[in-house]
Amino acid sequence: MAIYATYEEKNEVNFKFLESEPNPYVNVTYERNSTATGTVVFSNRVLEKFKTFLFLDSHLTLNVNDVVRSITYRFTQDISPEKTNDEFEFLESIPNQELLEGERVTISCEVLGRNPPPVRVERDGMTISDTGDVYITSSRSTSWSTSYVTYLHASKEIEGNYTCVADGKSREVFPLSNIELKPRVRWDLMYDANVTDESKHLVLEGSEGLDVSCSNFDNDTVVVFDKGQRMTLTKRTERLEVWIPRSSQELEPYSMWHISCTATDKNGENTFELYL
Repeated sequence: MAIYATYEEKNEVNFKFLESEPNPYVNVTYERNSTATGTVVFSNRVLEKFKTFLFLDSHLTLNVNDVVRSITYRFTQDISPEKTNDEFEFLESIPNQELLEGERVTISCEVLGRNPPPVRVERDGMTISDTGDVYITSSRSTSWSTSYVTYLHASKEIEGNYTCVADGKSREVFPLSNIELKPRVRWDLMYDANVTDESKHLVLEGSEGLDVSCSNFDNDTVVVFDKGQRMTLTKRTERLEVWIPRSSQELEPYSMWHISCTATDKNGENTFELYL
């Protein structure tokens, strides 16, 4: 179970999973027999704080078989002590991570409220068309209004500022994310057995022409890599690994082991900092 709630003094929706451990604000209990039930008790303080916009979201997931692994049922209830007809709020979307050419990406536009209006995703203020590599799905209920745009293969053409647009009594626009194709730093792969005290491992992924250059942060002295290797990931992307020599911190000033790097490929560039 979870709640969507809005503070009276803030115009944004907060999402929070409800824990089963008792606390002074919300008490949740579950029973799982032939019928699964959950009981939620809110304190007066919570009800007062979220009195105009408080929704309880319940999920039940059932394991099925190897073909259809699971089915999830969802039920949303408006439990606000005070209700205003046709009130709705946009939900914050998860920002897209650094996107590479050819990857699949979905932009989500979600509105929660009381009979919310239809919504759609726009790019740079323009309507997006449902074509061969672009899938658009929309749904609407008494509590939810959603629209999802999925690009099967990201390309330079999908870059731009994305917004969620609600066409109710008036047009309302909510910012979602800015999509930009550029090289990606794989921080999660930069710590392995090949790294020594003498070198720093740098792993990058990008499109055709992927390259990287680094320099000392303060004096722009170019850093010479110990070695590098390149491998193909997909027909559109590749991985570049380089090893940066570490300076002796006892002999060299701070600026010699604080460096700035710029990774480039045919789609764009990504500038970041490293500490050796």
